[in-house]
Amino acid sequence: MNRLRAAFAREHRSLWIVGAAAFLAGGLASLPATMLAAAAKARSPFLEIGAAEGTIWRGAFIDAAHDGLSLGRIDYRLSALSLLSGRMSADAAASGGALSANGRISAGVRRIEVSGLDARFNLAAIRRYTIFGLRYQGVAQLTAEKIVLSEKTCEAEGVEIATNALDPLARRWSGEGLPLKGAARCESGELVFALVGENREGGVELTVRIRPDLSYAMTVMAEPRRAEVGAALRAAGFEGDNGALAFRATGRLRGLTS
Repeated sequence: MNRLRAAFAREHRSLWIVGAAAFLAGGLASLPATMLAAAAKARSPFLEIGAAEGTIWRGAFIDAAHDGLSLGRIDYRLSALSLLSGRMSADAAASGGALSANGRISAGVRRIEVSGLDARFNLAAIRRYTIFGLRYQGVAQLTAEKIVLSEKTCEAEGVEIATNALDPLARRWSGEGLPLKGAARCESGELVFALVGENREGGVELTVRIRPDLSYAMTVMAEPRRAEVGAALRAAGFEGDNGALAFRATGRLRGLTS
């Protein structure tokens, strides 16, 4: 009889545990997306979210903006299993704003991972900053099979990037654009984007190095074919002679525009 009671108690204890787990999971699954929106805004002071719909696991942020830049609607589907490993992973898509993108984003302690990314950014949406004294125009496109950046790891697979951000500057003296195309690689633990472009007035090479702490160093090398073009570039902030003009900048990434 005692054995029967013990077995009965163990069975009921197991049922209680399963029931409690199911109740907890059900409760978490029904938490509103507004809770996730509040947590996201608390983490990033530059993020604004007009409204949120759905649950914390699957929903959308409406009228989202970052650092004053409209992102439109962001749909997401959060992976519960990723939380068990101490990171947050989600499939996300942005539409209706300056950024049109979809991909999978994973973030942990000092670790960022992006996979299956296809993004297009409207540069004209940048109003707060200029490029060599001119308003931003054109687009920047980025596709990536996988990008990982952390203190101990850097991976870049199938990354392609293209932009015509320098077209306004190039048209001032040549009448034609200067589209740039390139890829990304990992070098000494840093994520390195390298783009090149050329028109009849010369060639340009742009290199951006991003460290795990999200600080960056950018170098733009130009080789103009005419002296007057070289003079114009020096007036815009380039240094050196016409054979190897260089523009350098450093900073820390905090959003889409800096």
